[in-house]
Amino acid sequence: MKKPLLFIIASMMIAEAYAARPHGKMTELNIMSFNIRYENKFDKENGWDDRKEACIEVIRRESPDVAGFQEPRIRQVNYLTENLADYANVRLGNDFGLKGREDGGYHVMIMWKRDKYLMLDHGSFWMSETPEKASIGWDAHNRRVAVWVRLMDLKTRKQFVYLTTHFDHKGVVARQKEAEMIADRIREMSAADPTLPVFVSGDLNMRIDNPSLAPLHALMRPARETAPETDDKPSYNGFGKTRQHYLDHIFYRNAEPVRYRTLDGDYGVPYVSDHYPVICTFRLYPVEKRRRFENAAVKKDVASDKN
Repeated sequence: MKKPLLFIIASMMIAEAYAARPHGKMTELNIMSFNIRYENKFDKENGWDDRKEACIEVIRRESPDVAGFQEPRIRQVNYLTENLADYANVRLGNDFGLKGREDGGYHVMIMWKRDKYLMLDHGSFWMSETPEKASIGWDAHNRRVAVWVRLMDLKTRKQFVYLTTHFDHKGVVARQKEAEMIADRIREMSAADPTLPVFVSGDLNMRIDNPSLAPLHALMRPARETAPETDDKPSYNGFGKTRQHYLDHIFYRNAEPVRYRTLDGDYGVPYVSDHYPVICTFRLYPVEKRRRFENAAVKKDVASDKN
């Protein structure tokens, strides 16, 4: 999606002004990924109206700095934004711009704390051969989109990029191409500053060891598998009516994961969604320490490959 030139220029000027100030010490960042389950009349006791207050409770209790949502329809989007007014947001519906689909379809949305971060840039695209317009890519079953934002911490002036997405649930070729497309975008965003912290999360509809995720593994590291405090709980629960799966993931680069959790606790209903939200606390370091941390991580991965 294209942005007005005035917005881009203003954001660059703000970023340059803040960049001239010192970057301070280490800071922490809590990132959540939440497939909230689209509003579906056949969900019965697990319908949106039965779950919506619990979904807000998840955000209130866990207090993510940044959260990526997958699947909300427009009524759900409106409920989230109205009840989480202290969070700003950007979003894109997979049917955006299509005639007769004025509600936008299934949305991918990012929310972040208004009083903590300044948005410097943002964008969105369809994961297909024609990413600038609503389209289905390769052998995908649905139109799939990704949304990203570049934020700056108002206290420390540290910047980072966060992208959230929802890979196709049927198209094998599509999932591989979607991973390649996300990886290409990350390279573009990091080209001017290889030390920039970048985070990618979402419902990727496959396990972390699926070969189709190789493009992301080549650039980033998975939080669940590398955080010193973590769990091994599946993120997809199917409302307790089907086999559970590991589908939701958080990737990162130029940051240090501290604690990863699958949020399967009691928020007032048996299931807040057919997916449990996942959340990870990261540490962001000044540039020099960030380089040392990443170099140590690379050496550790090389040593693991040899064993």
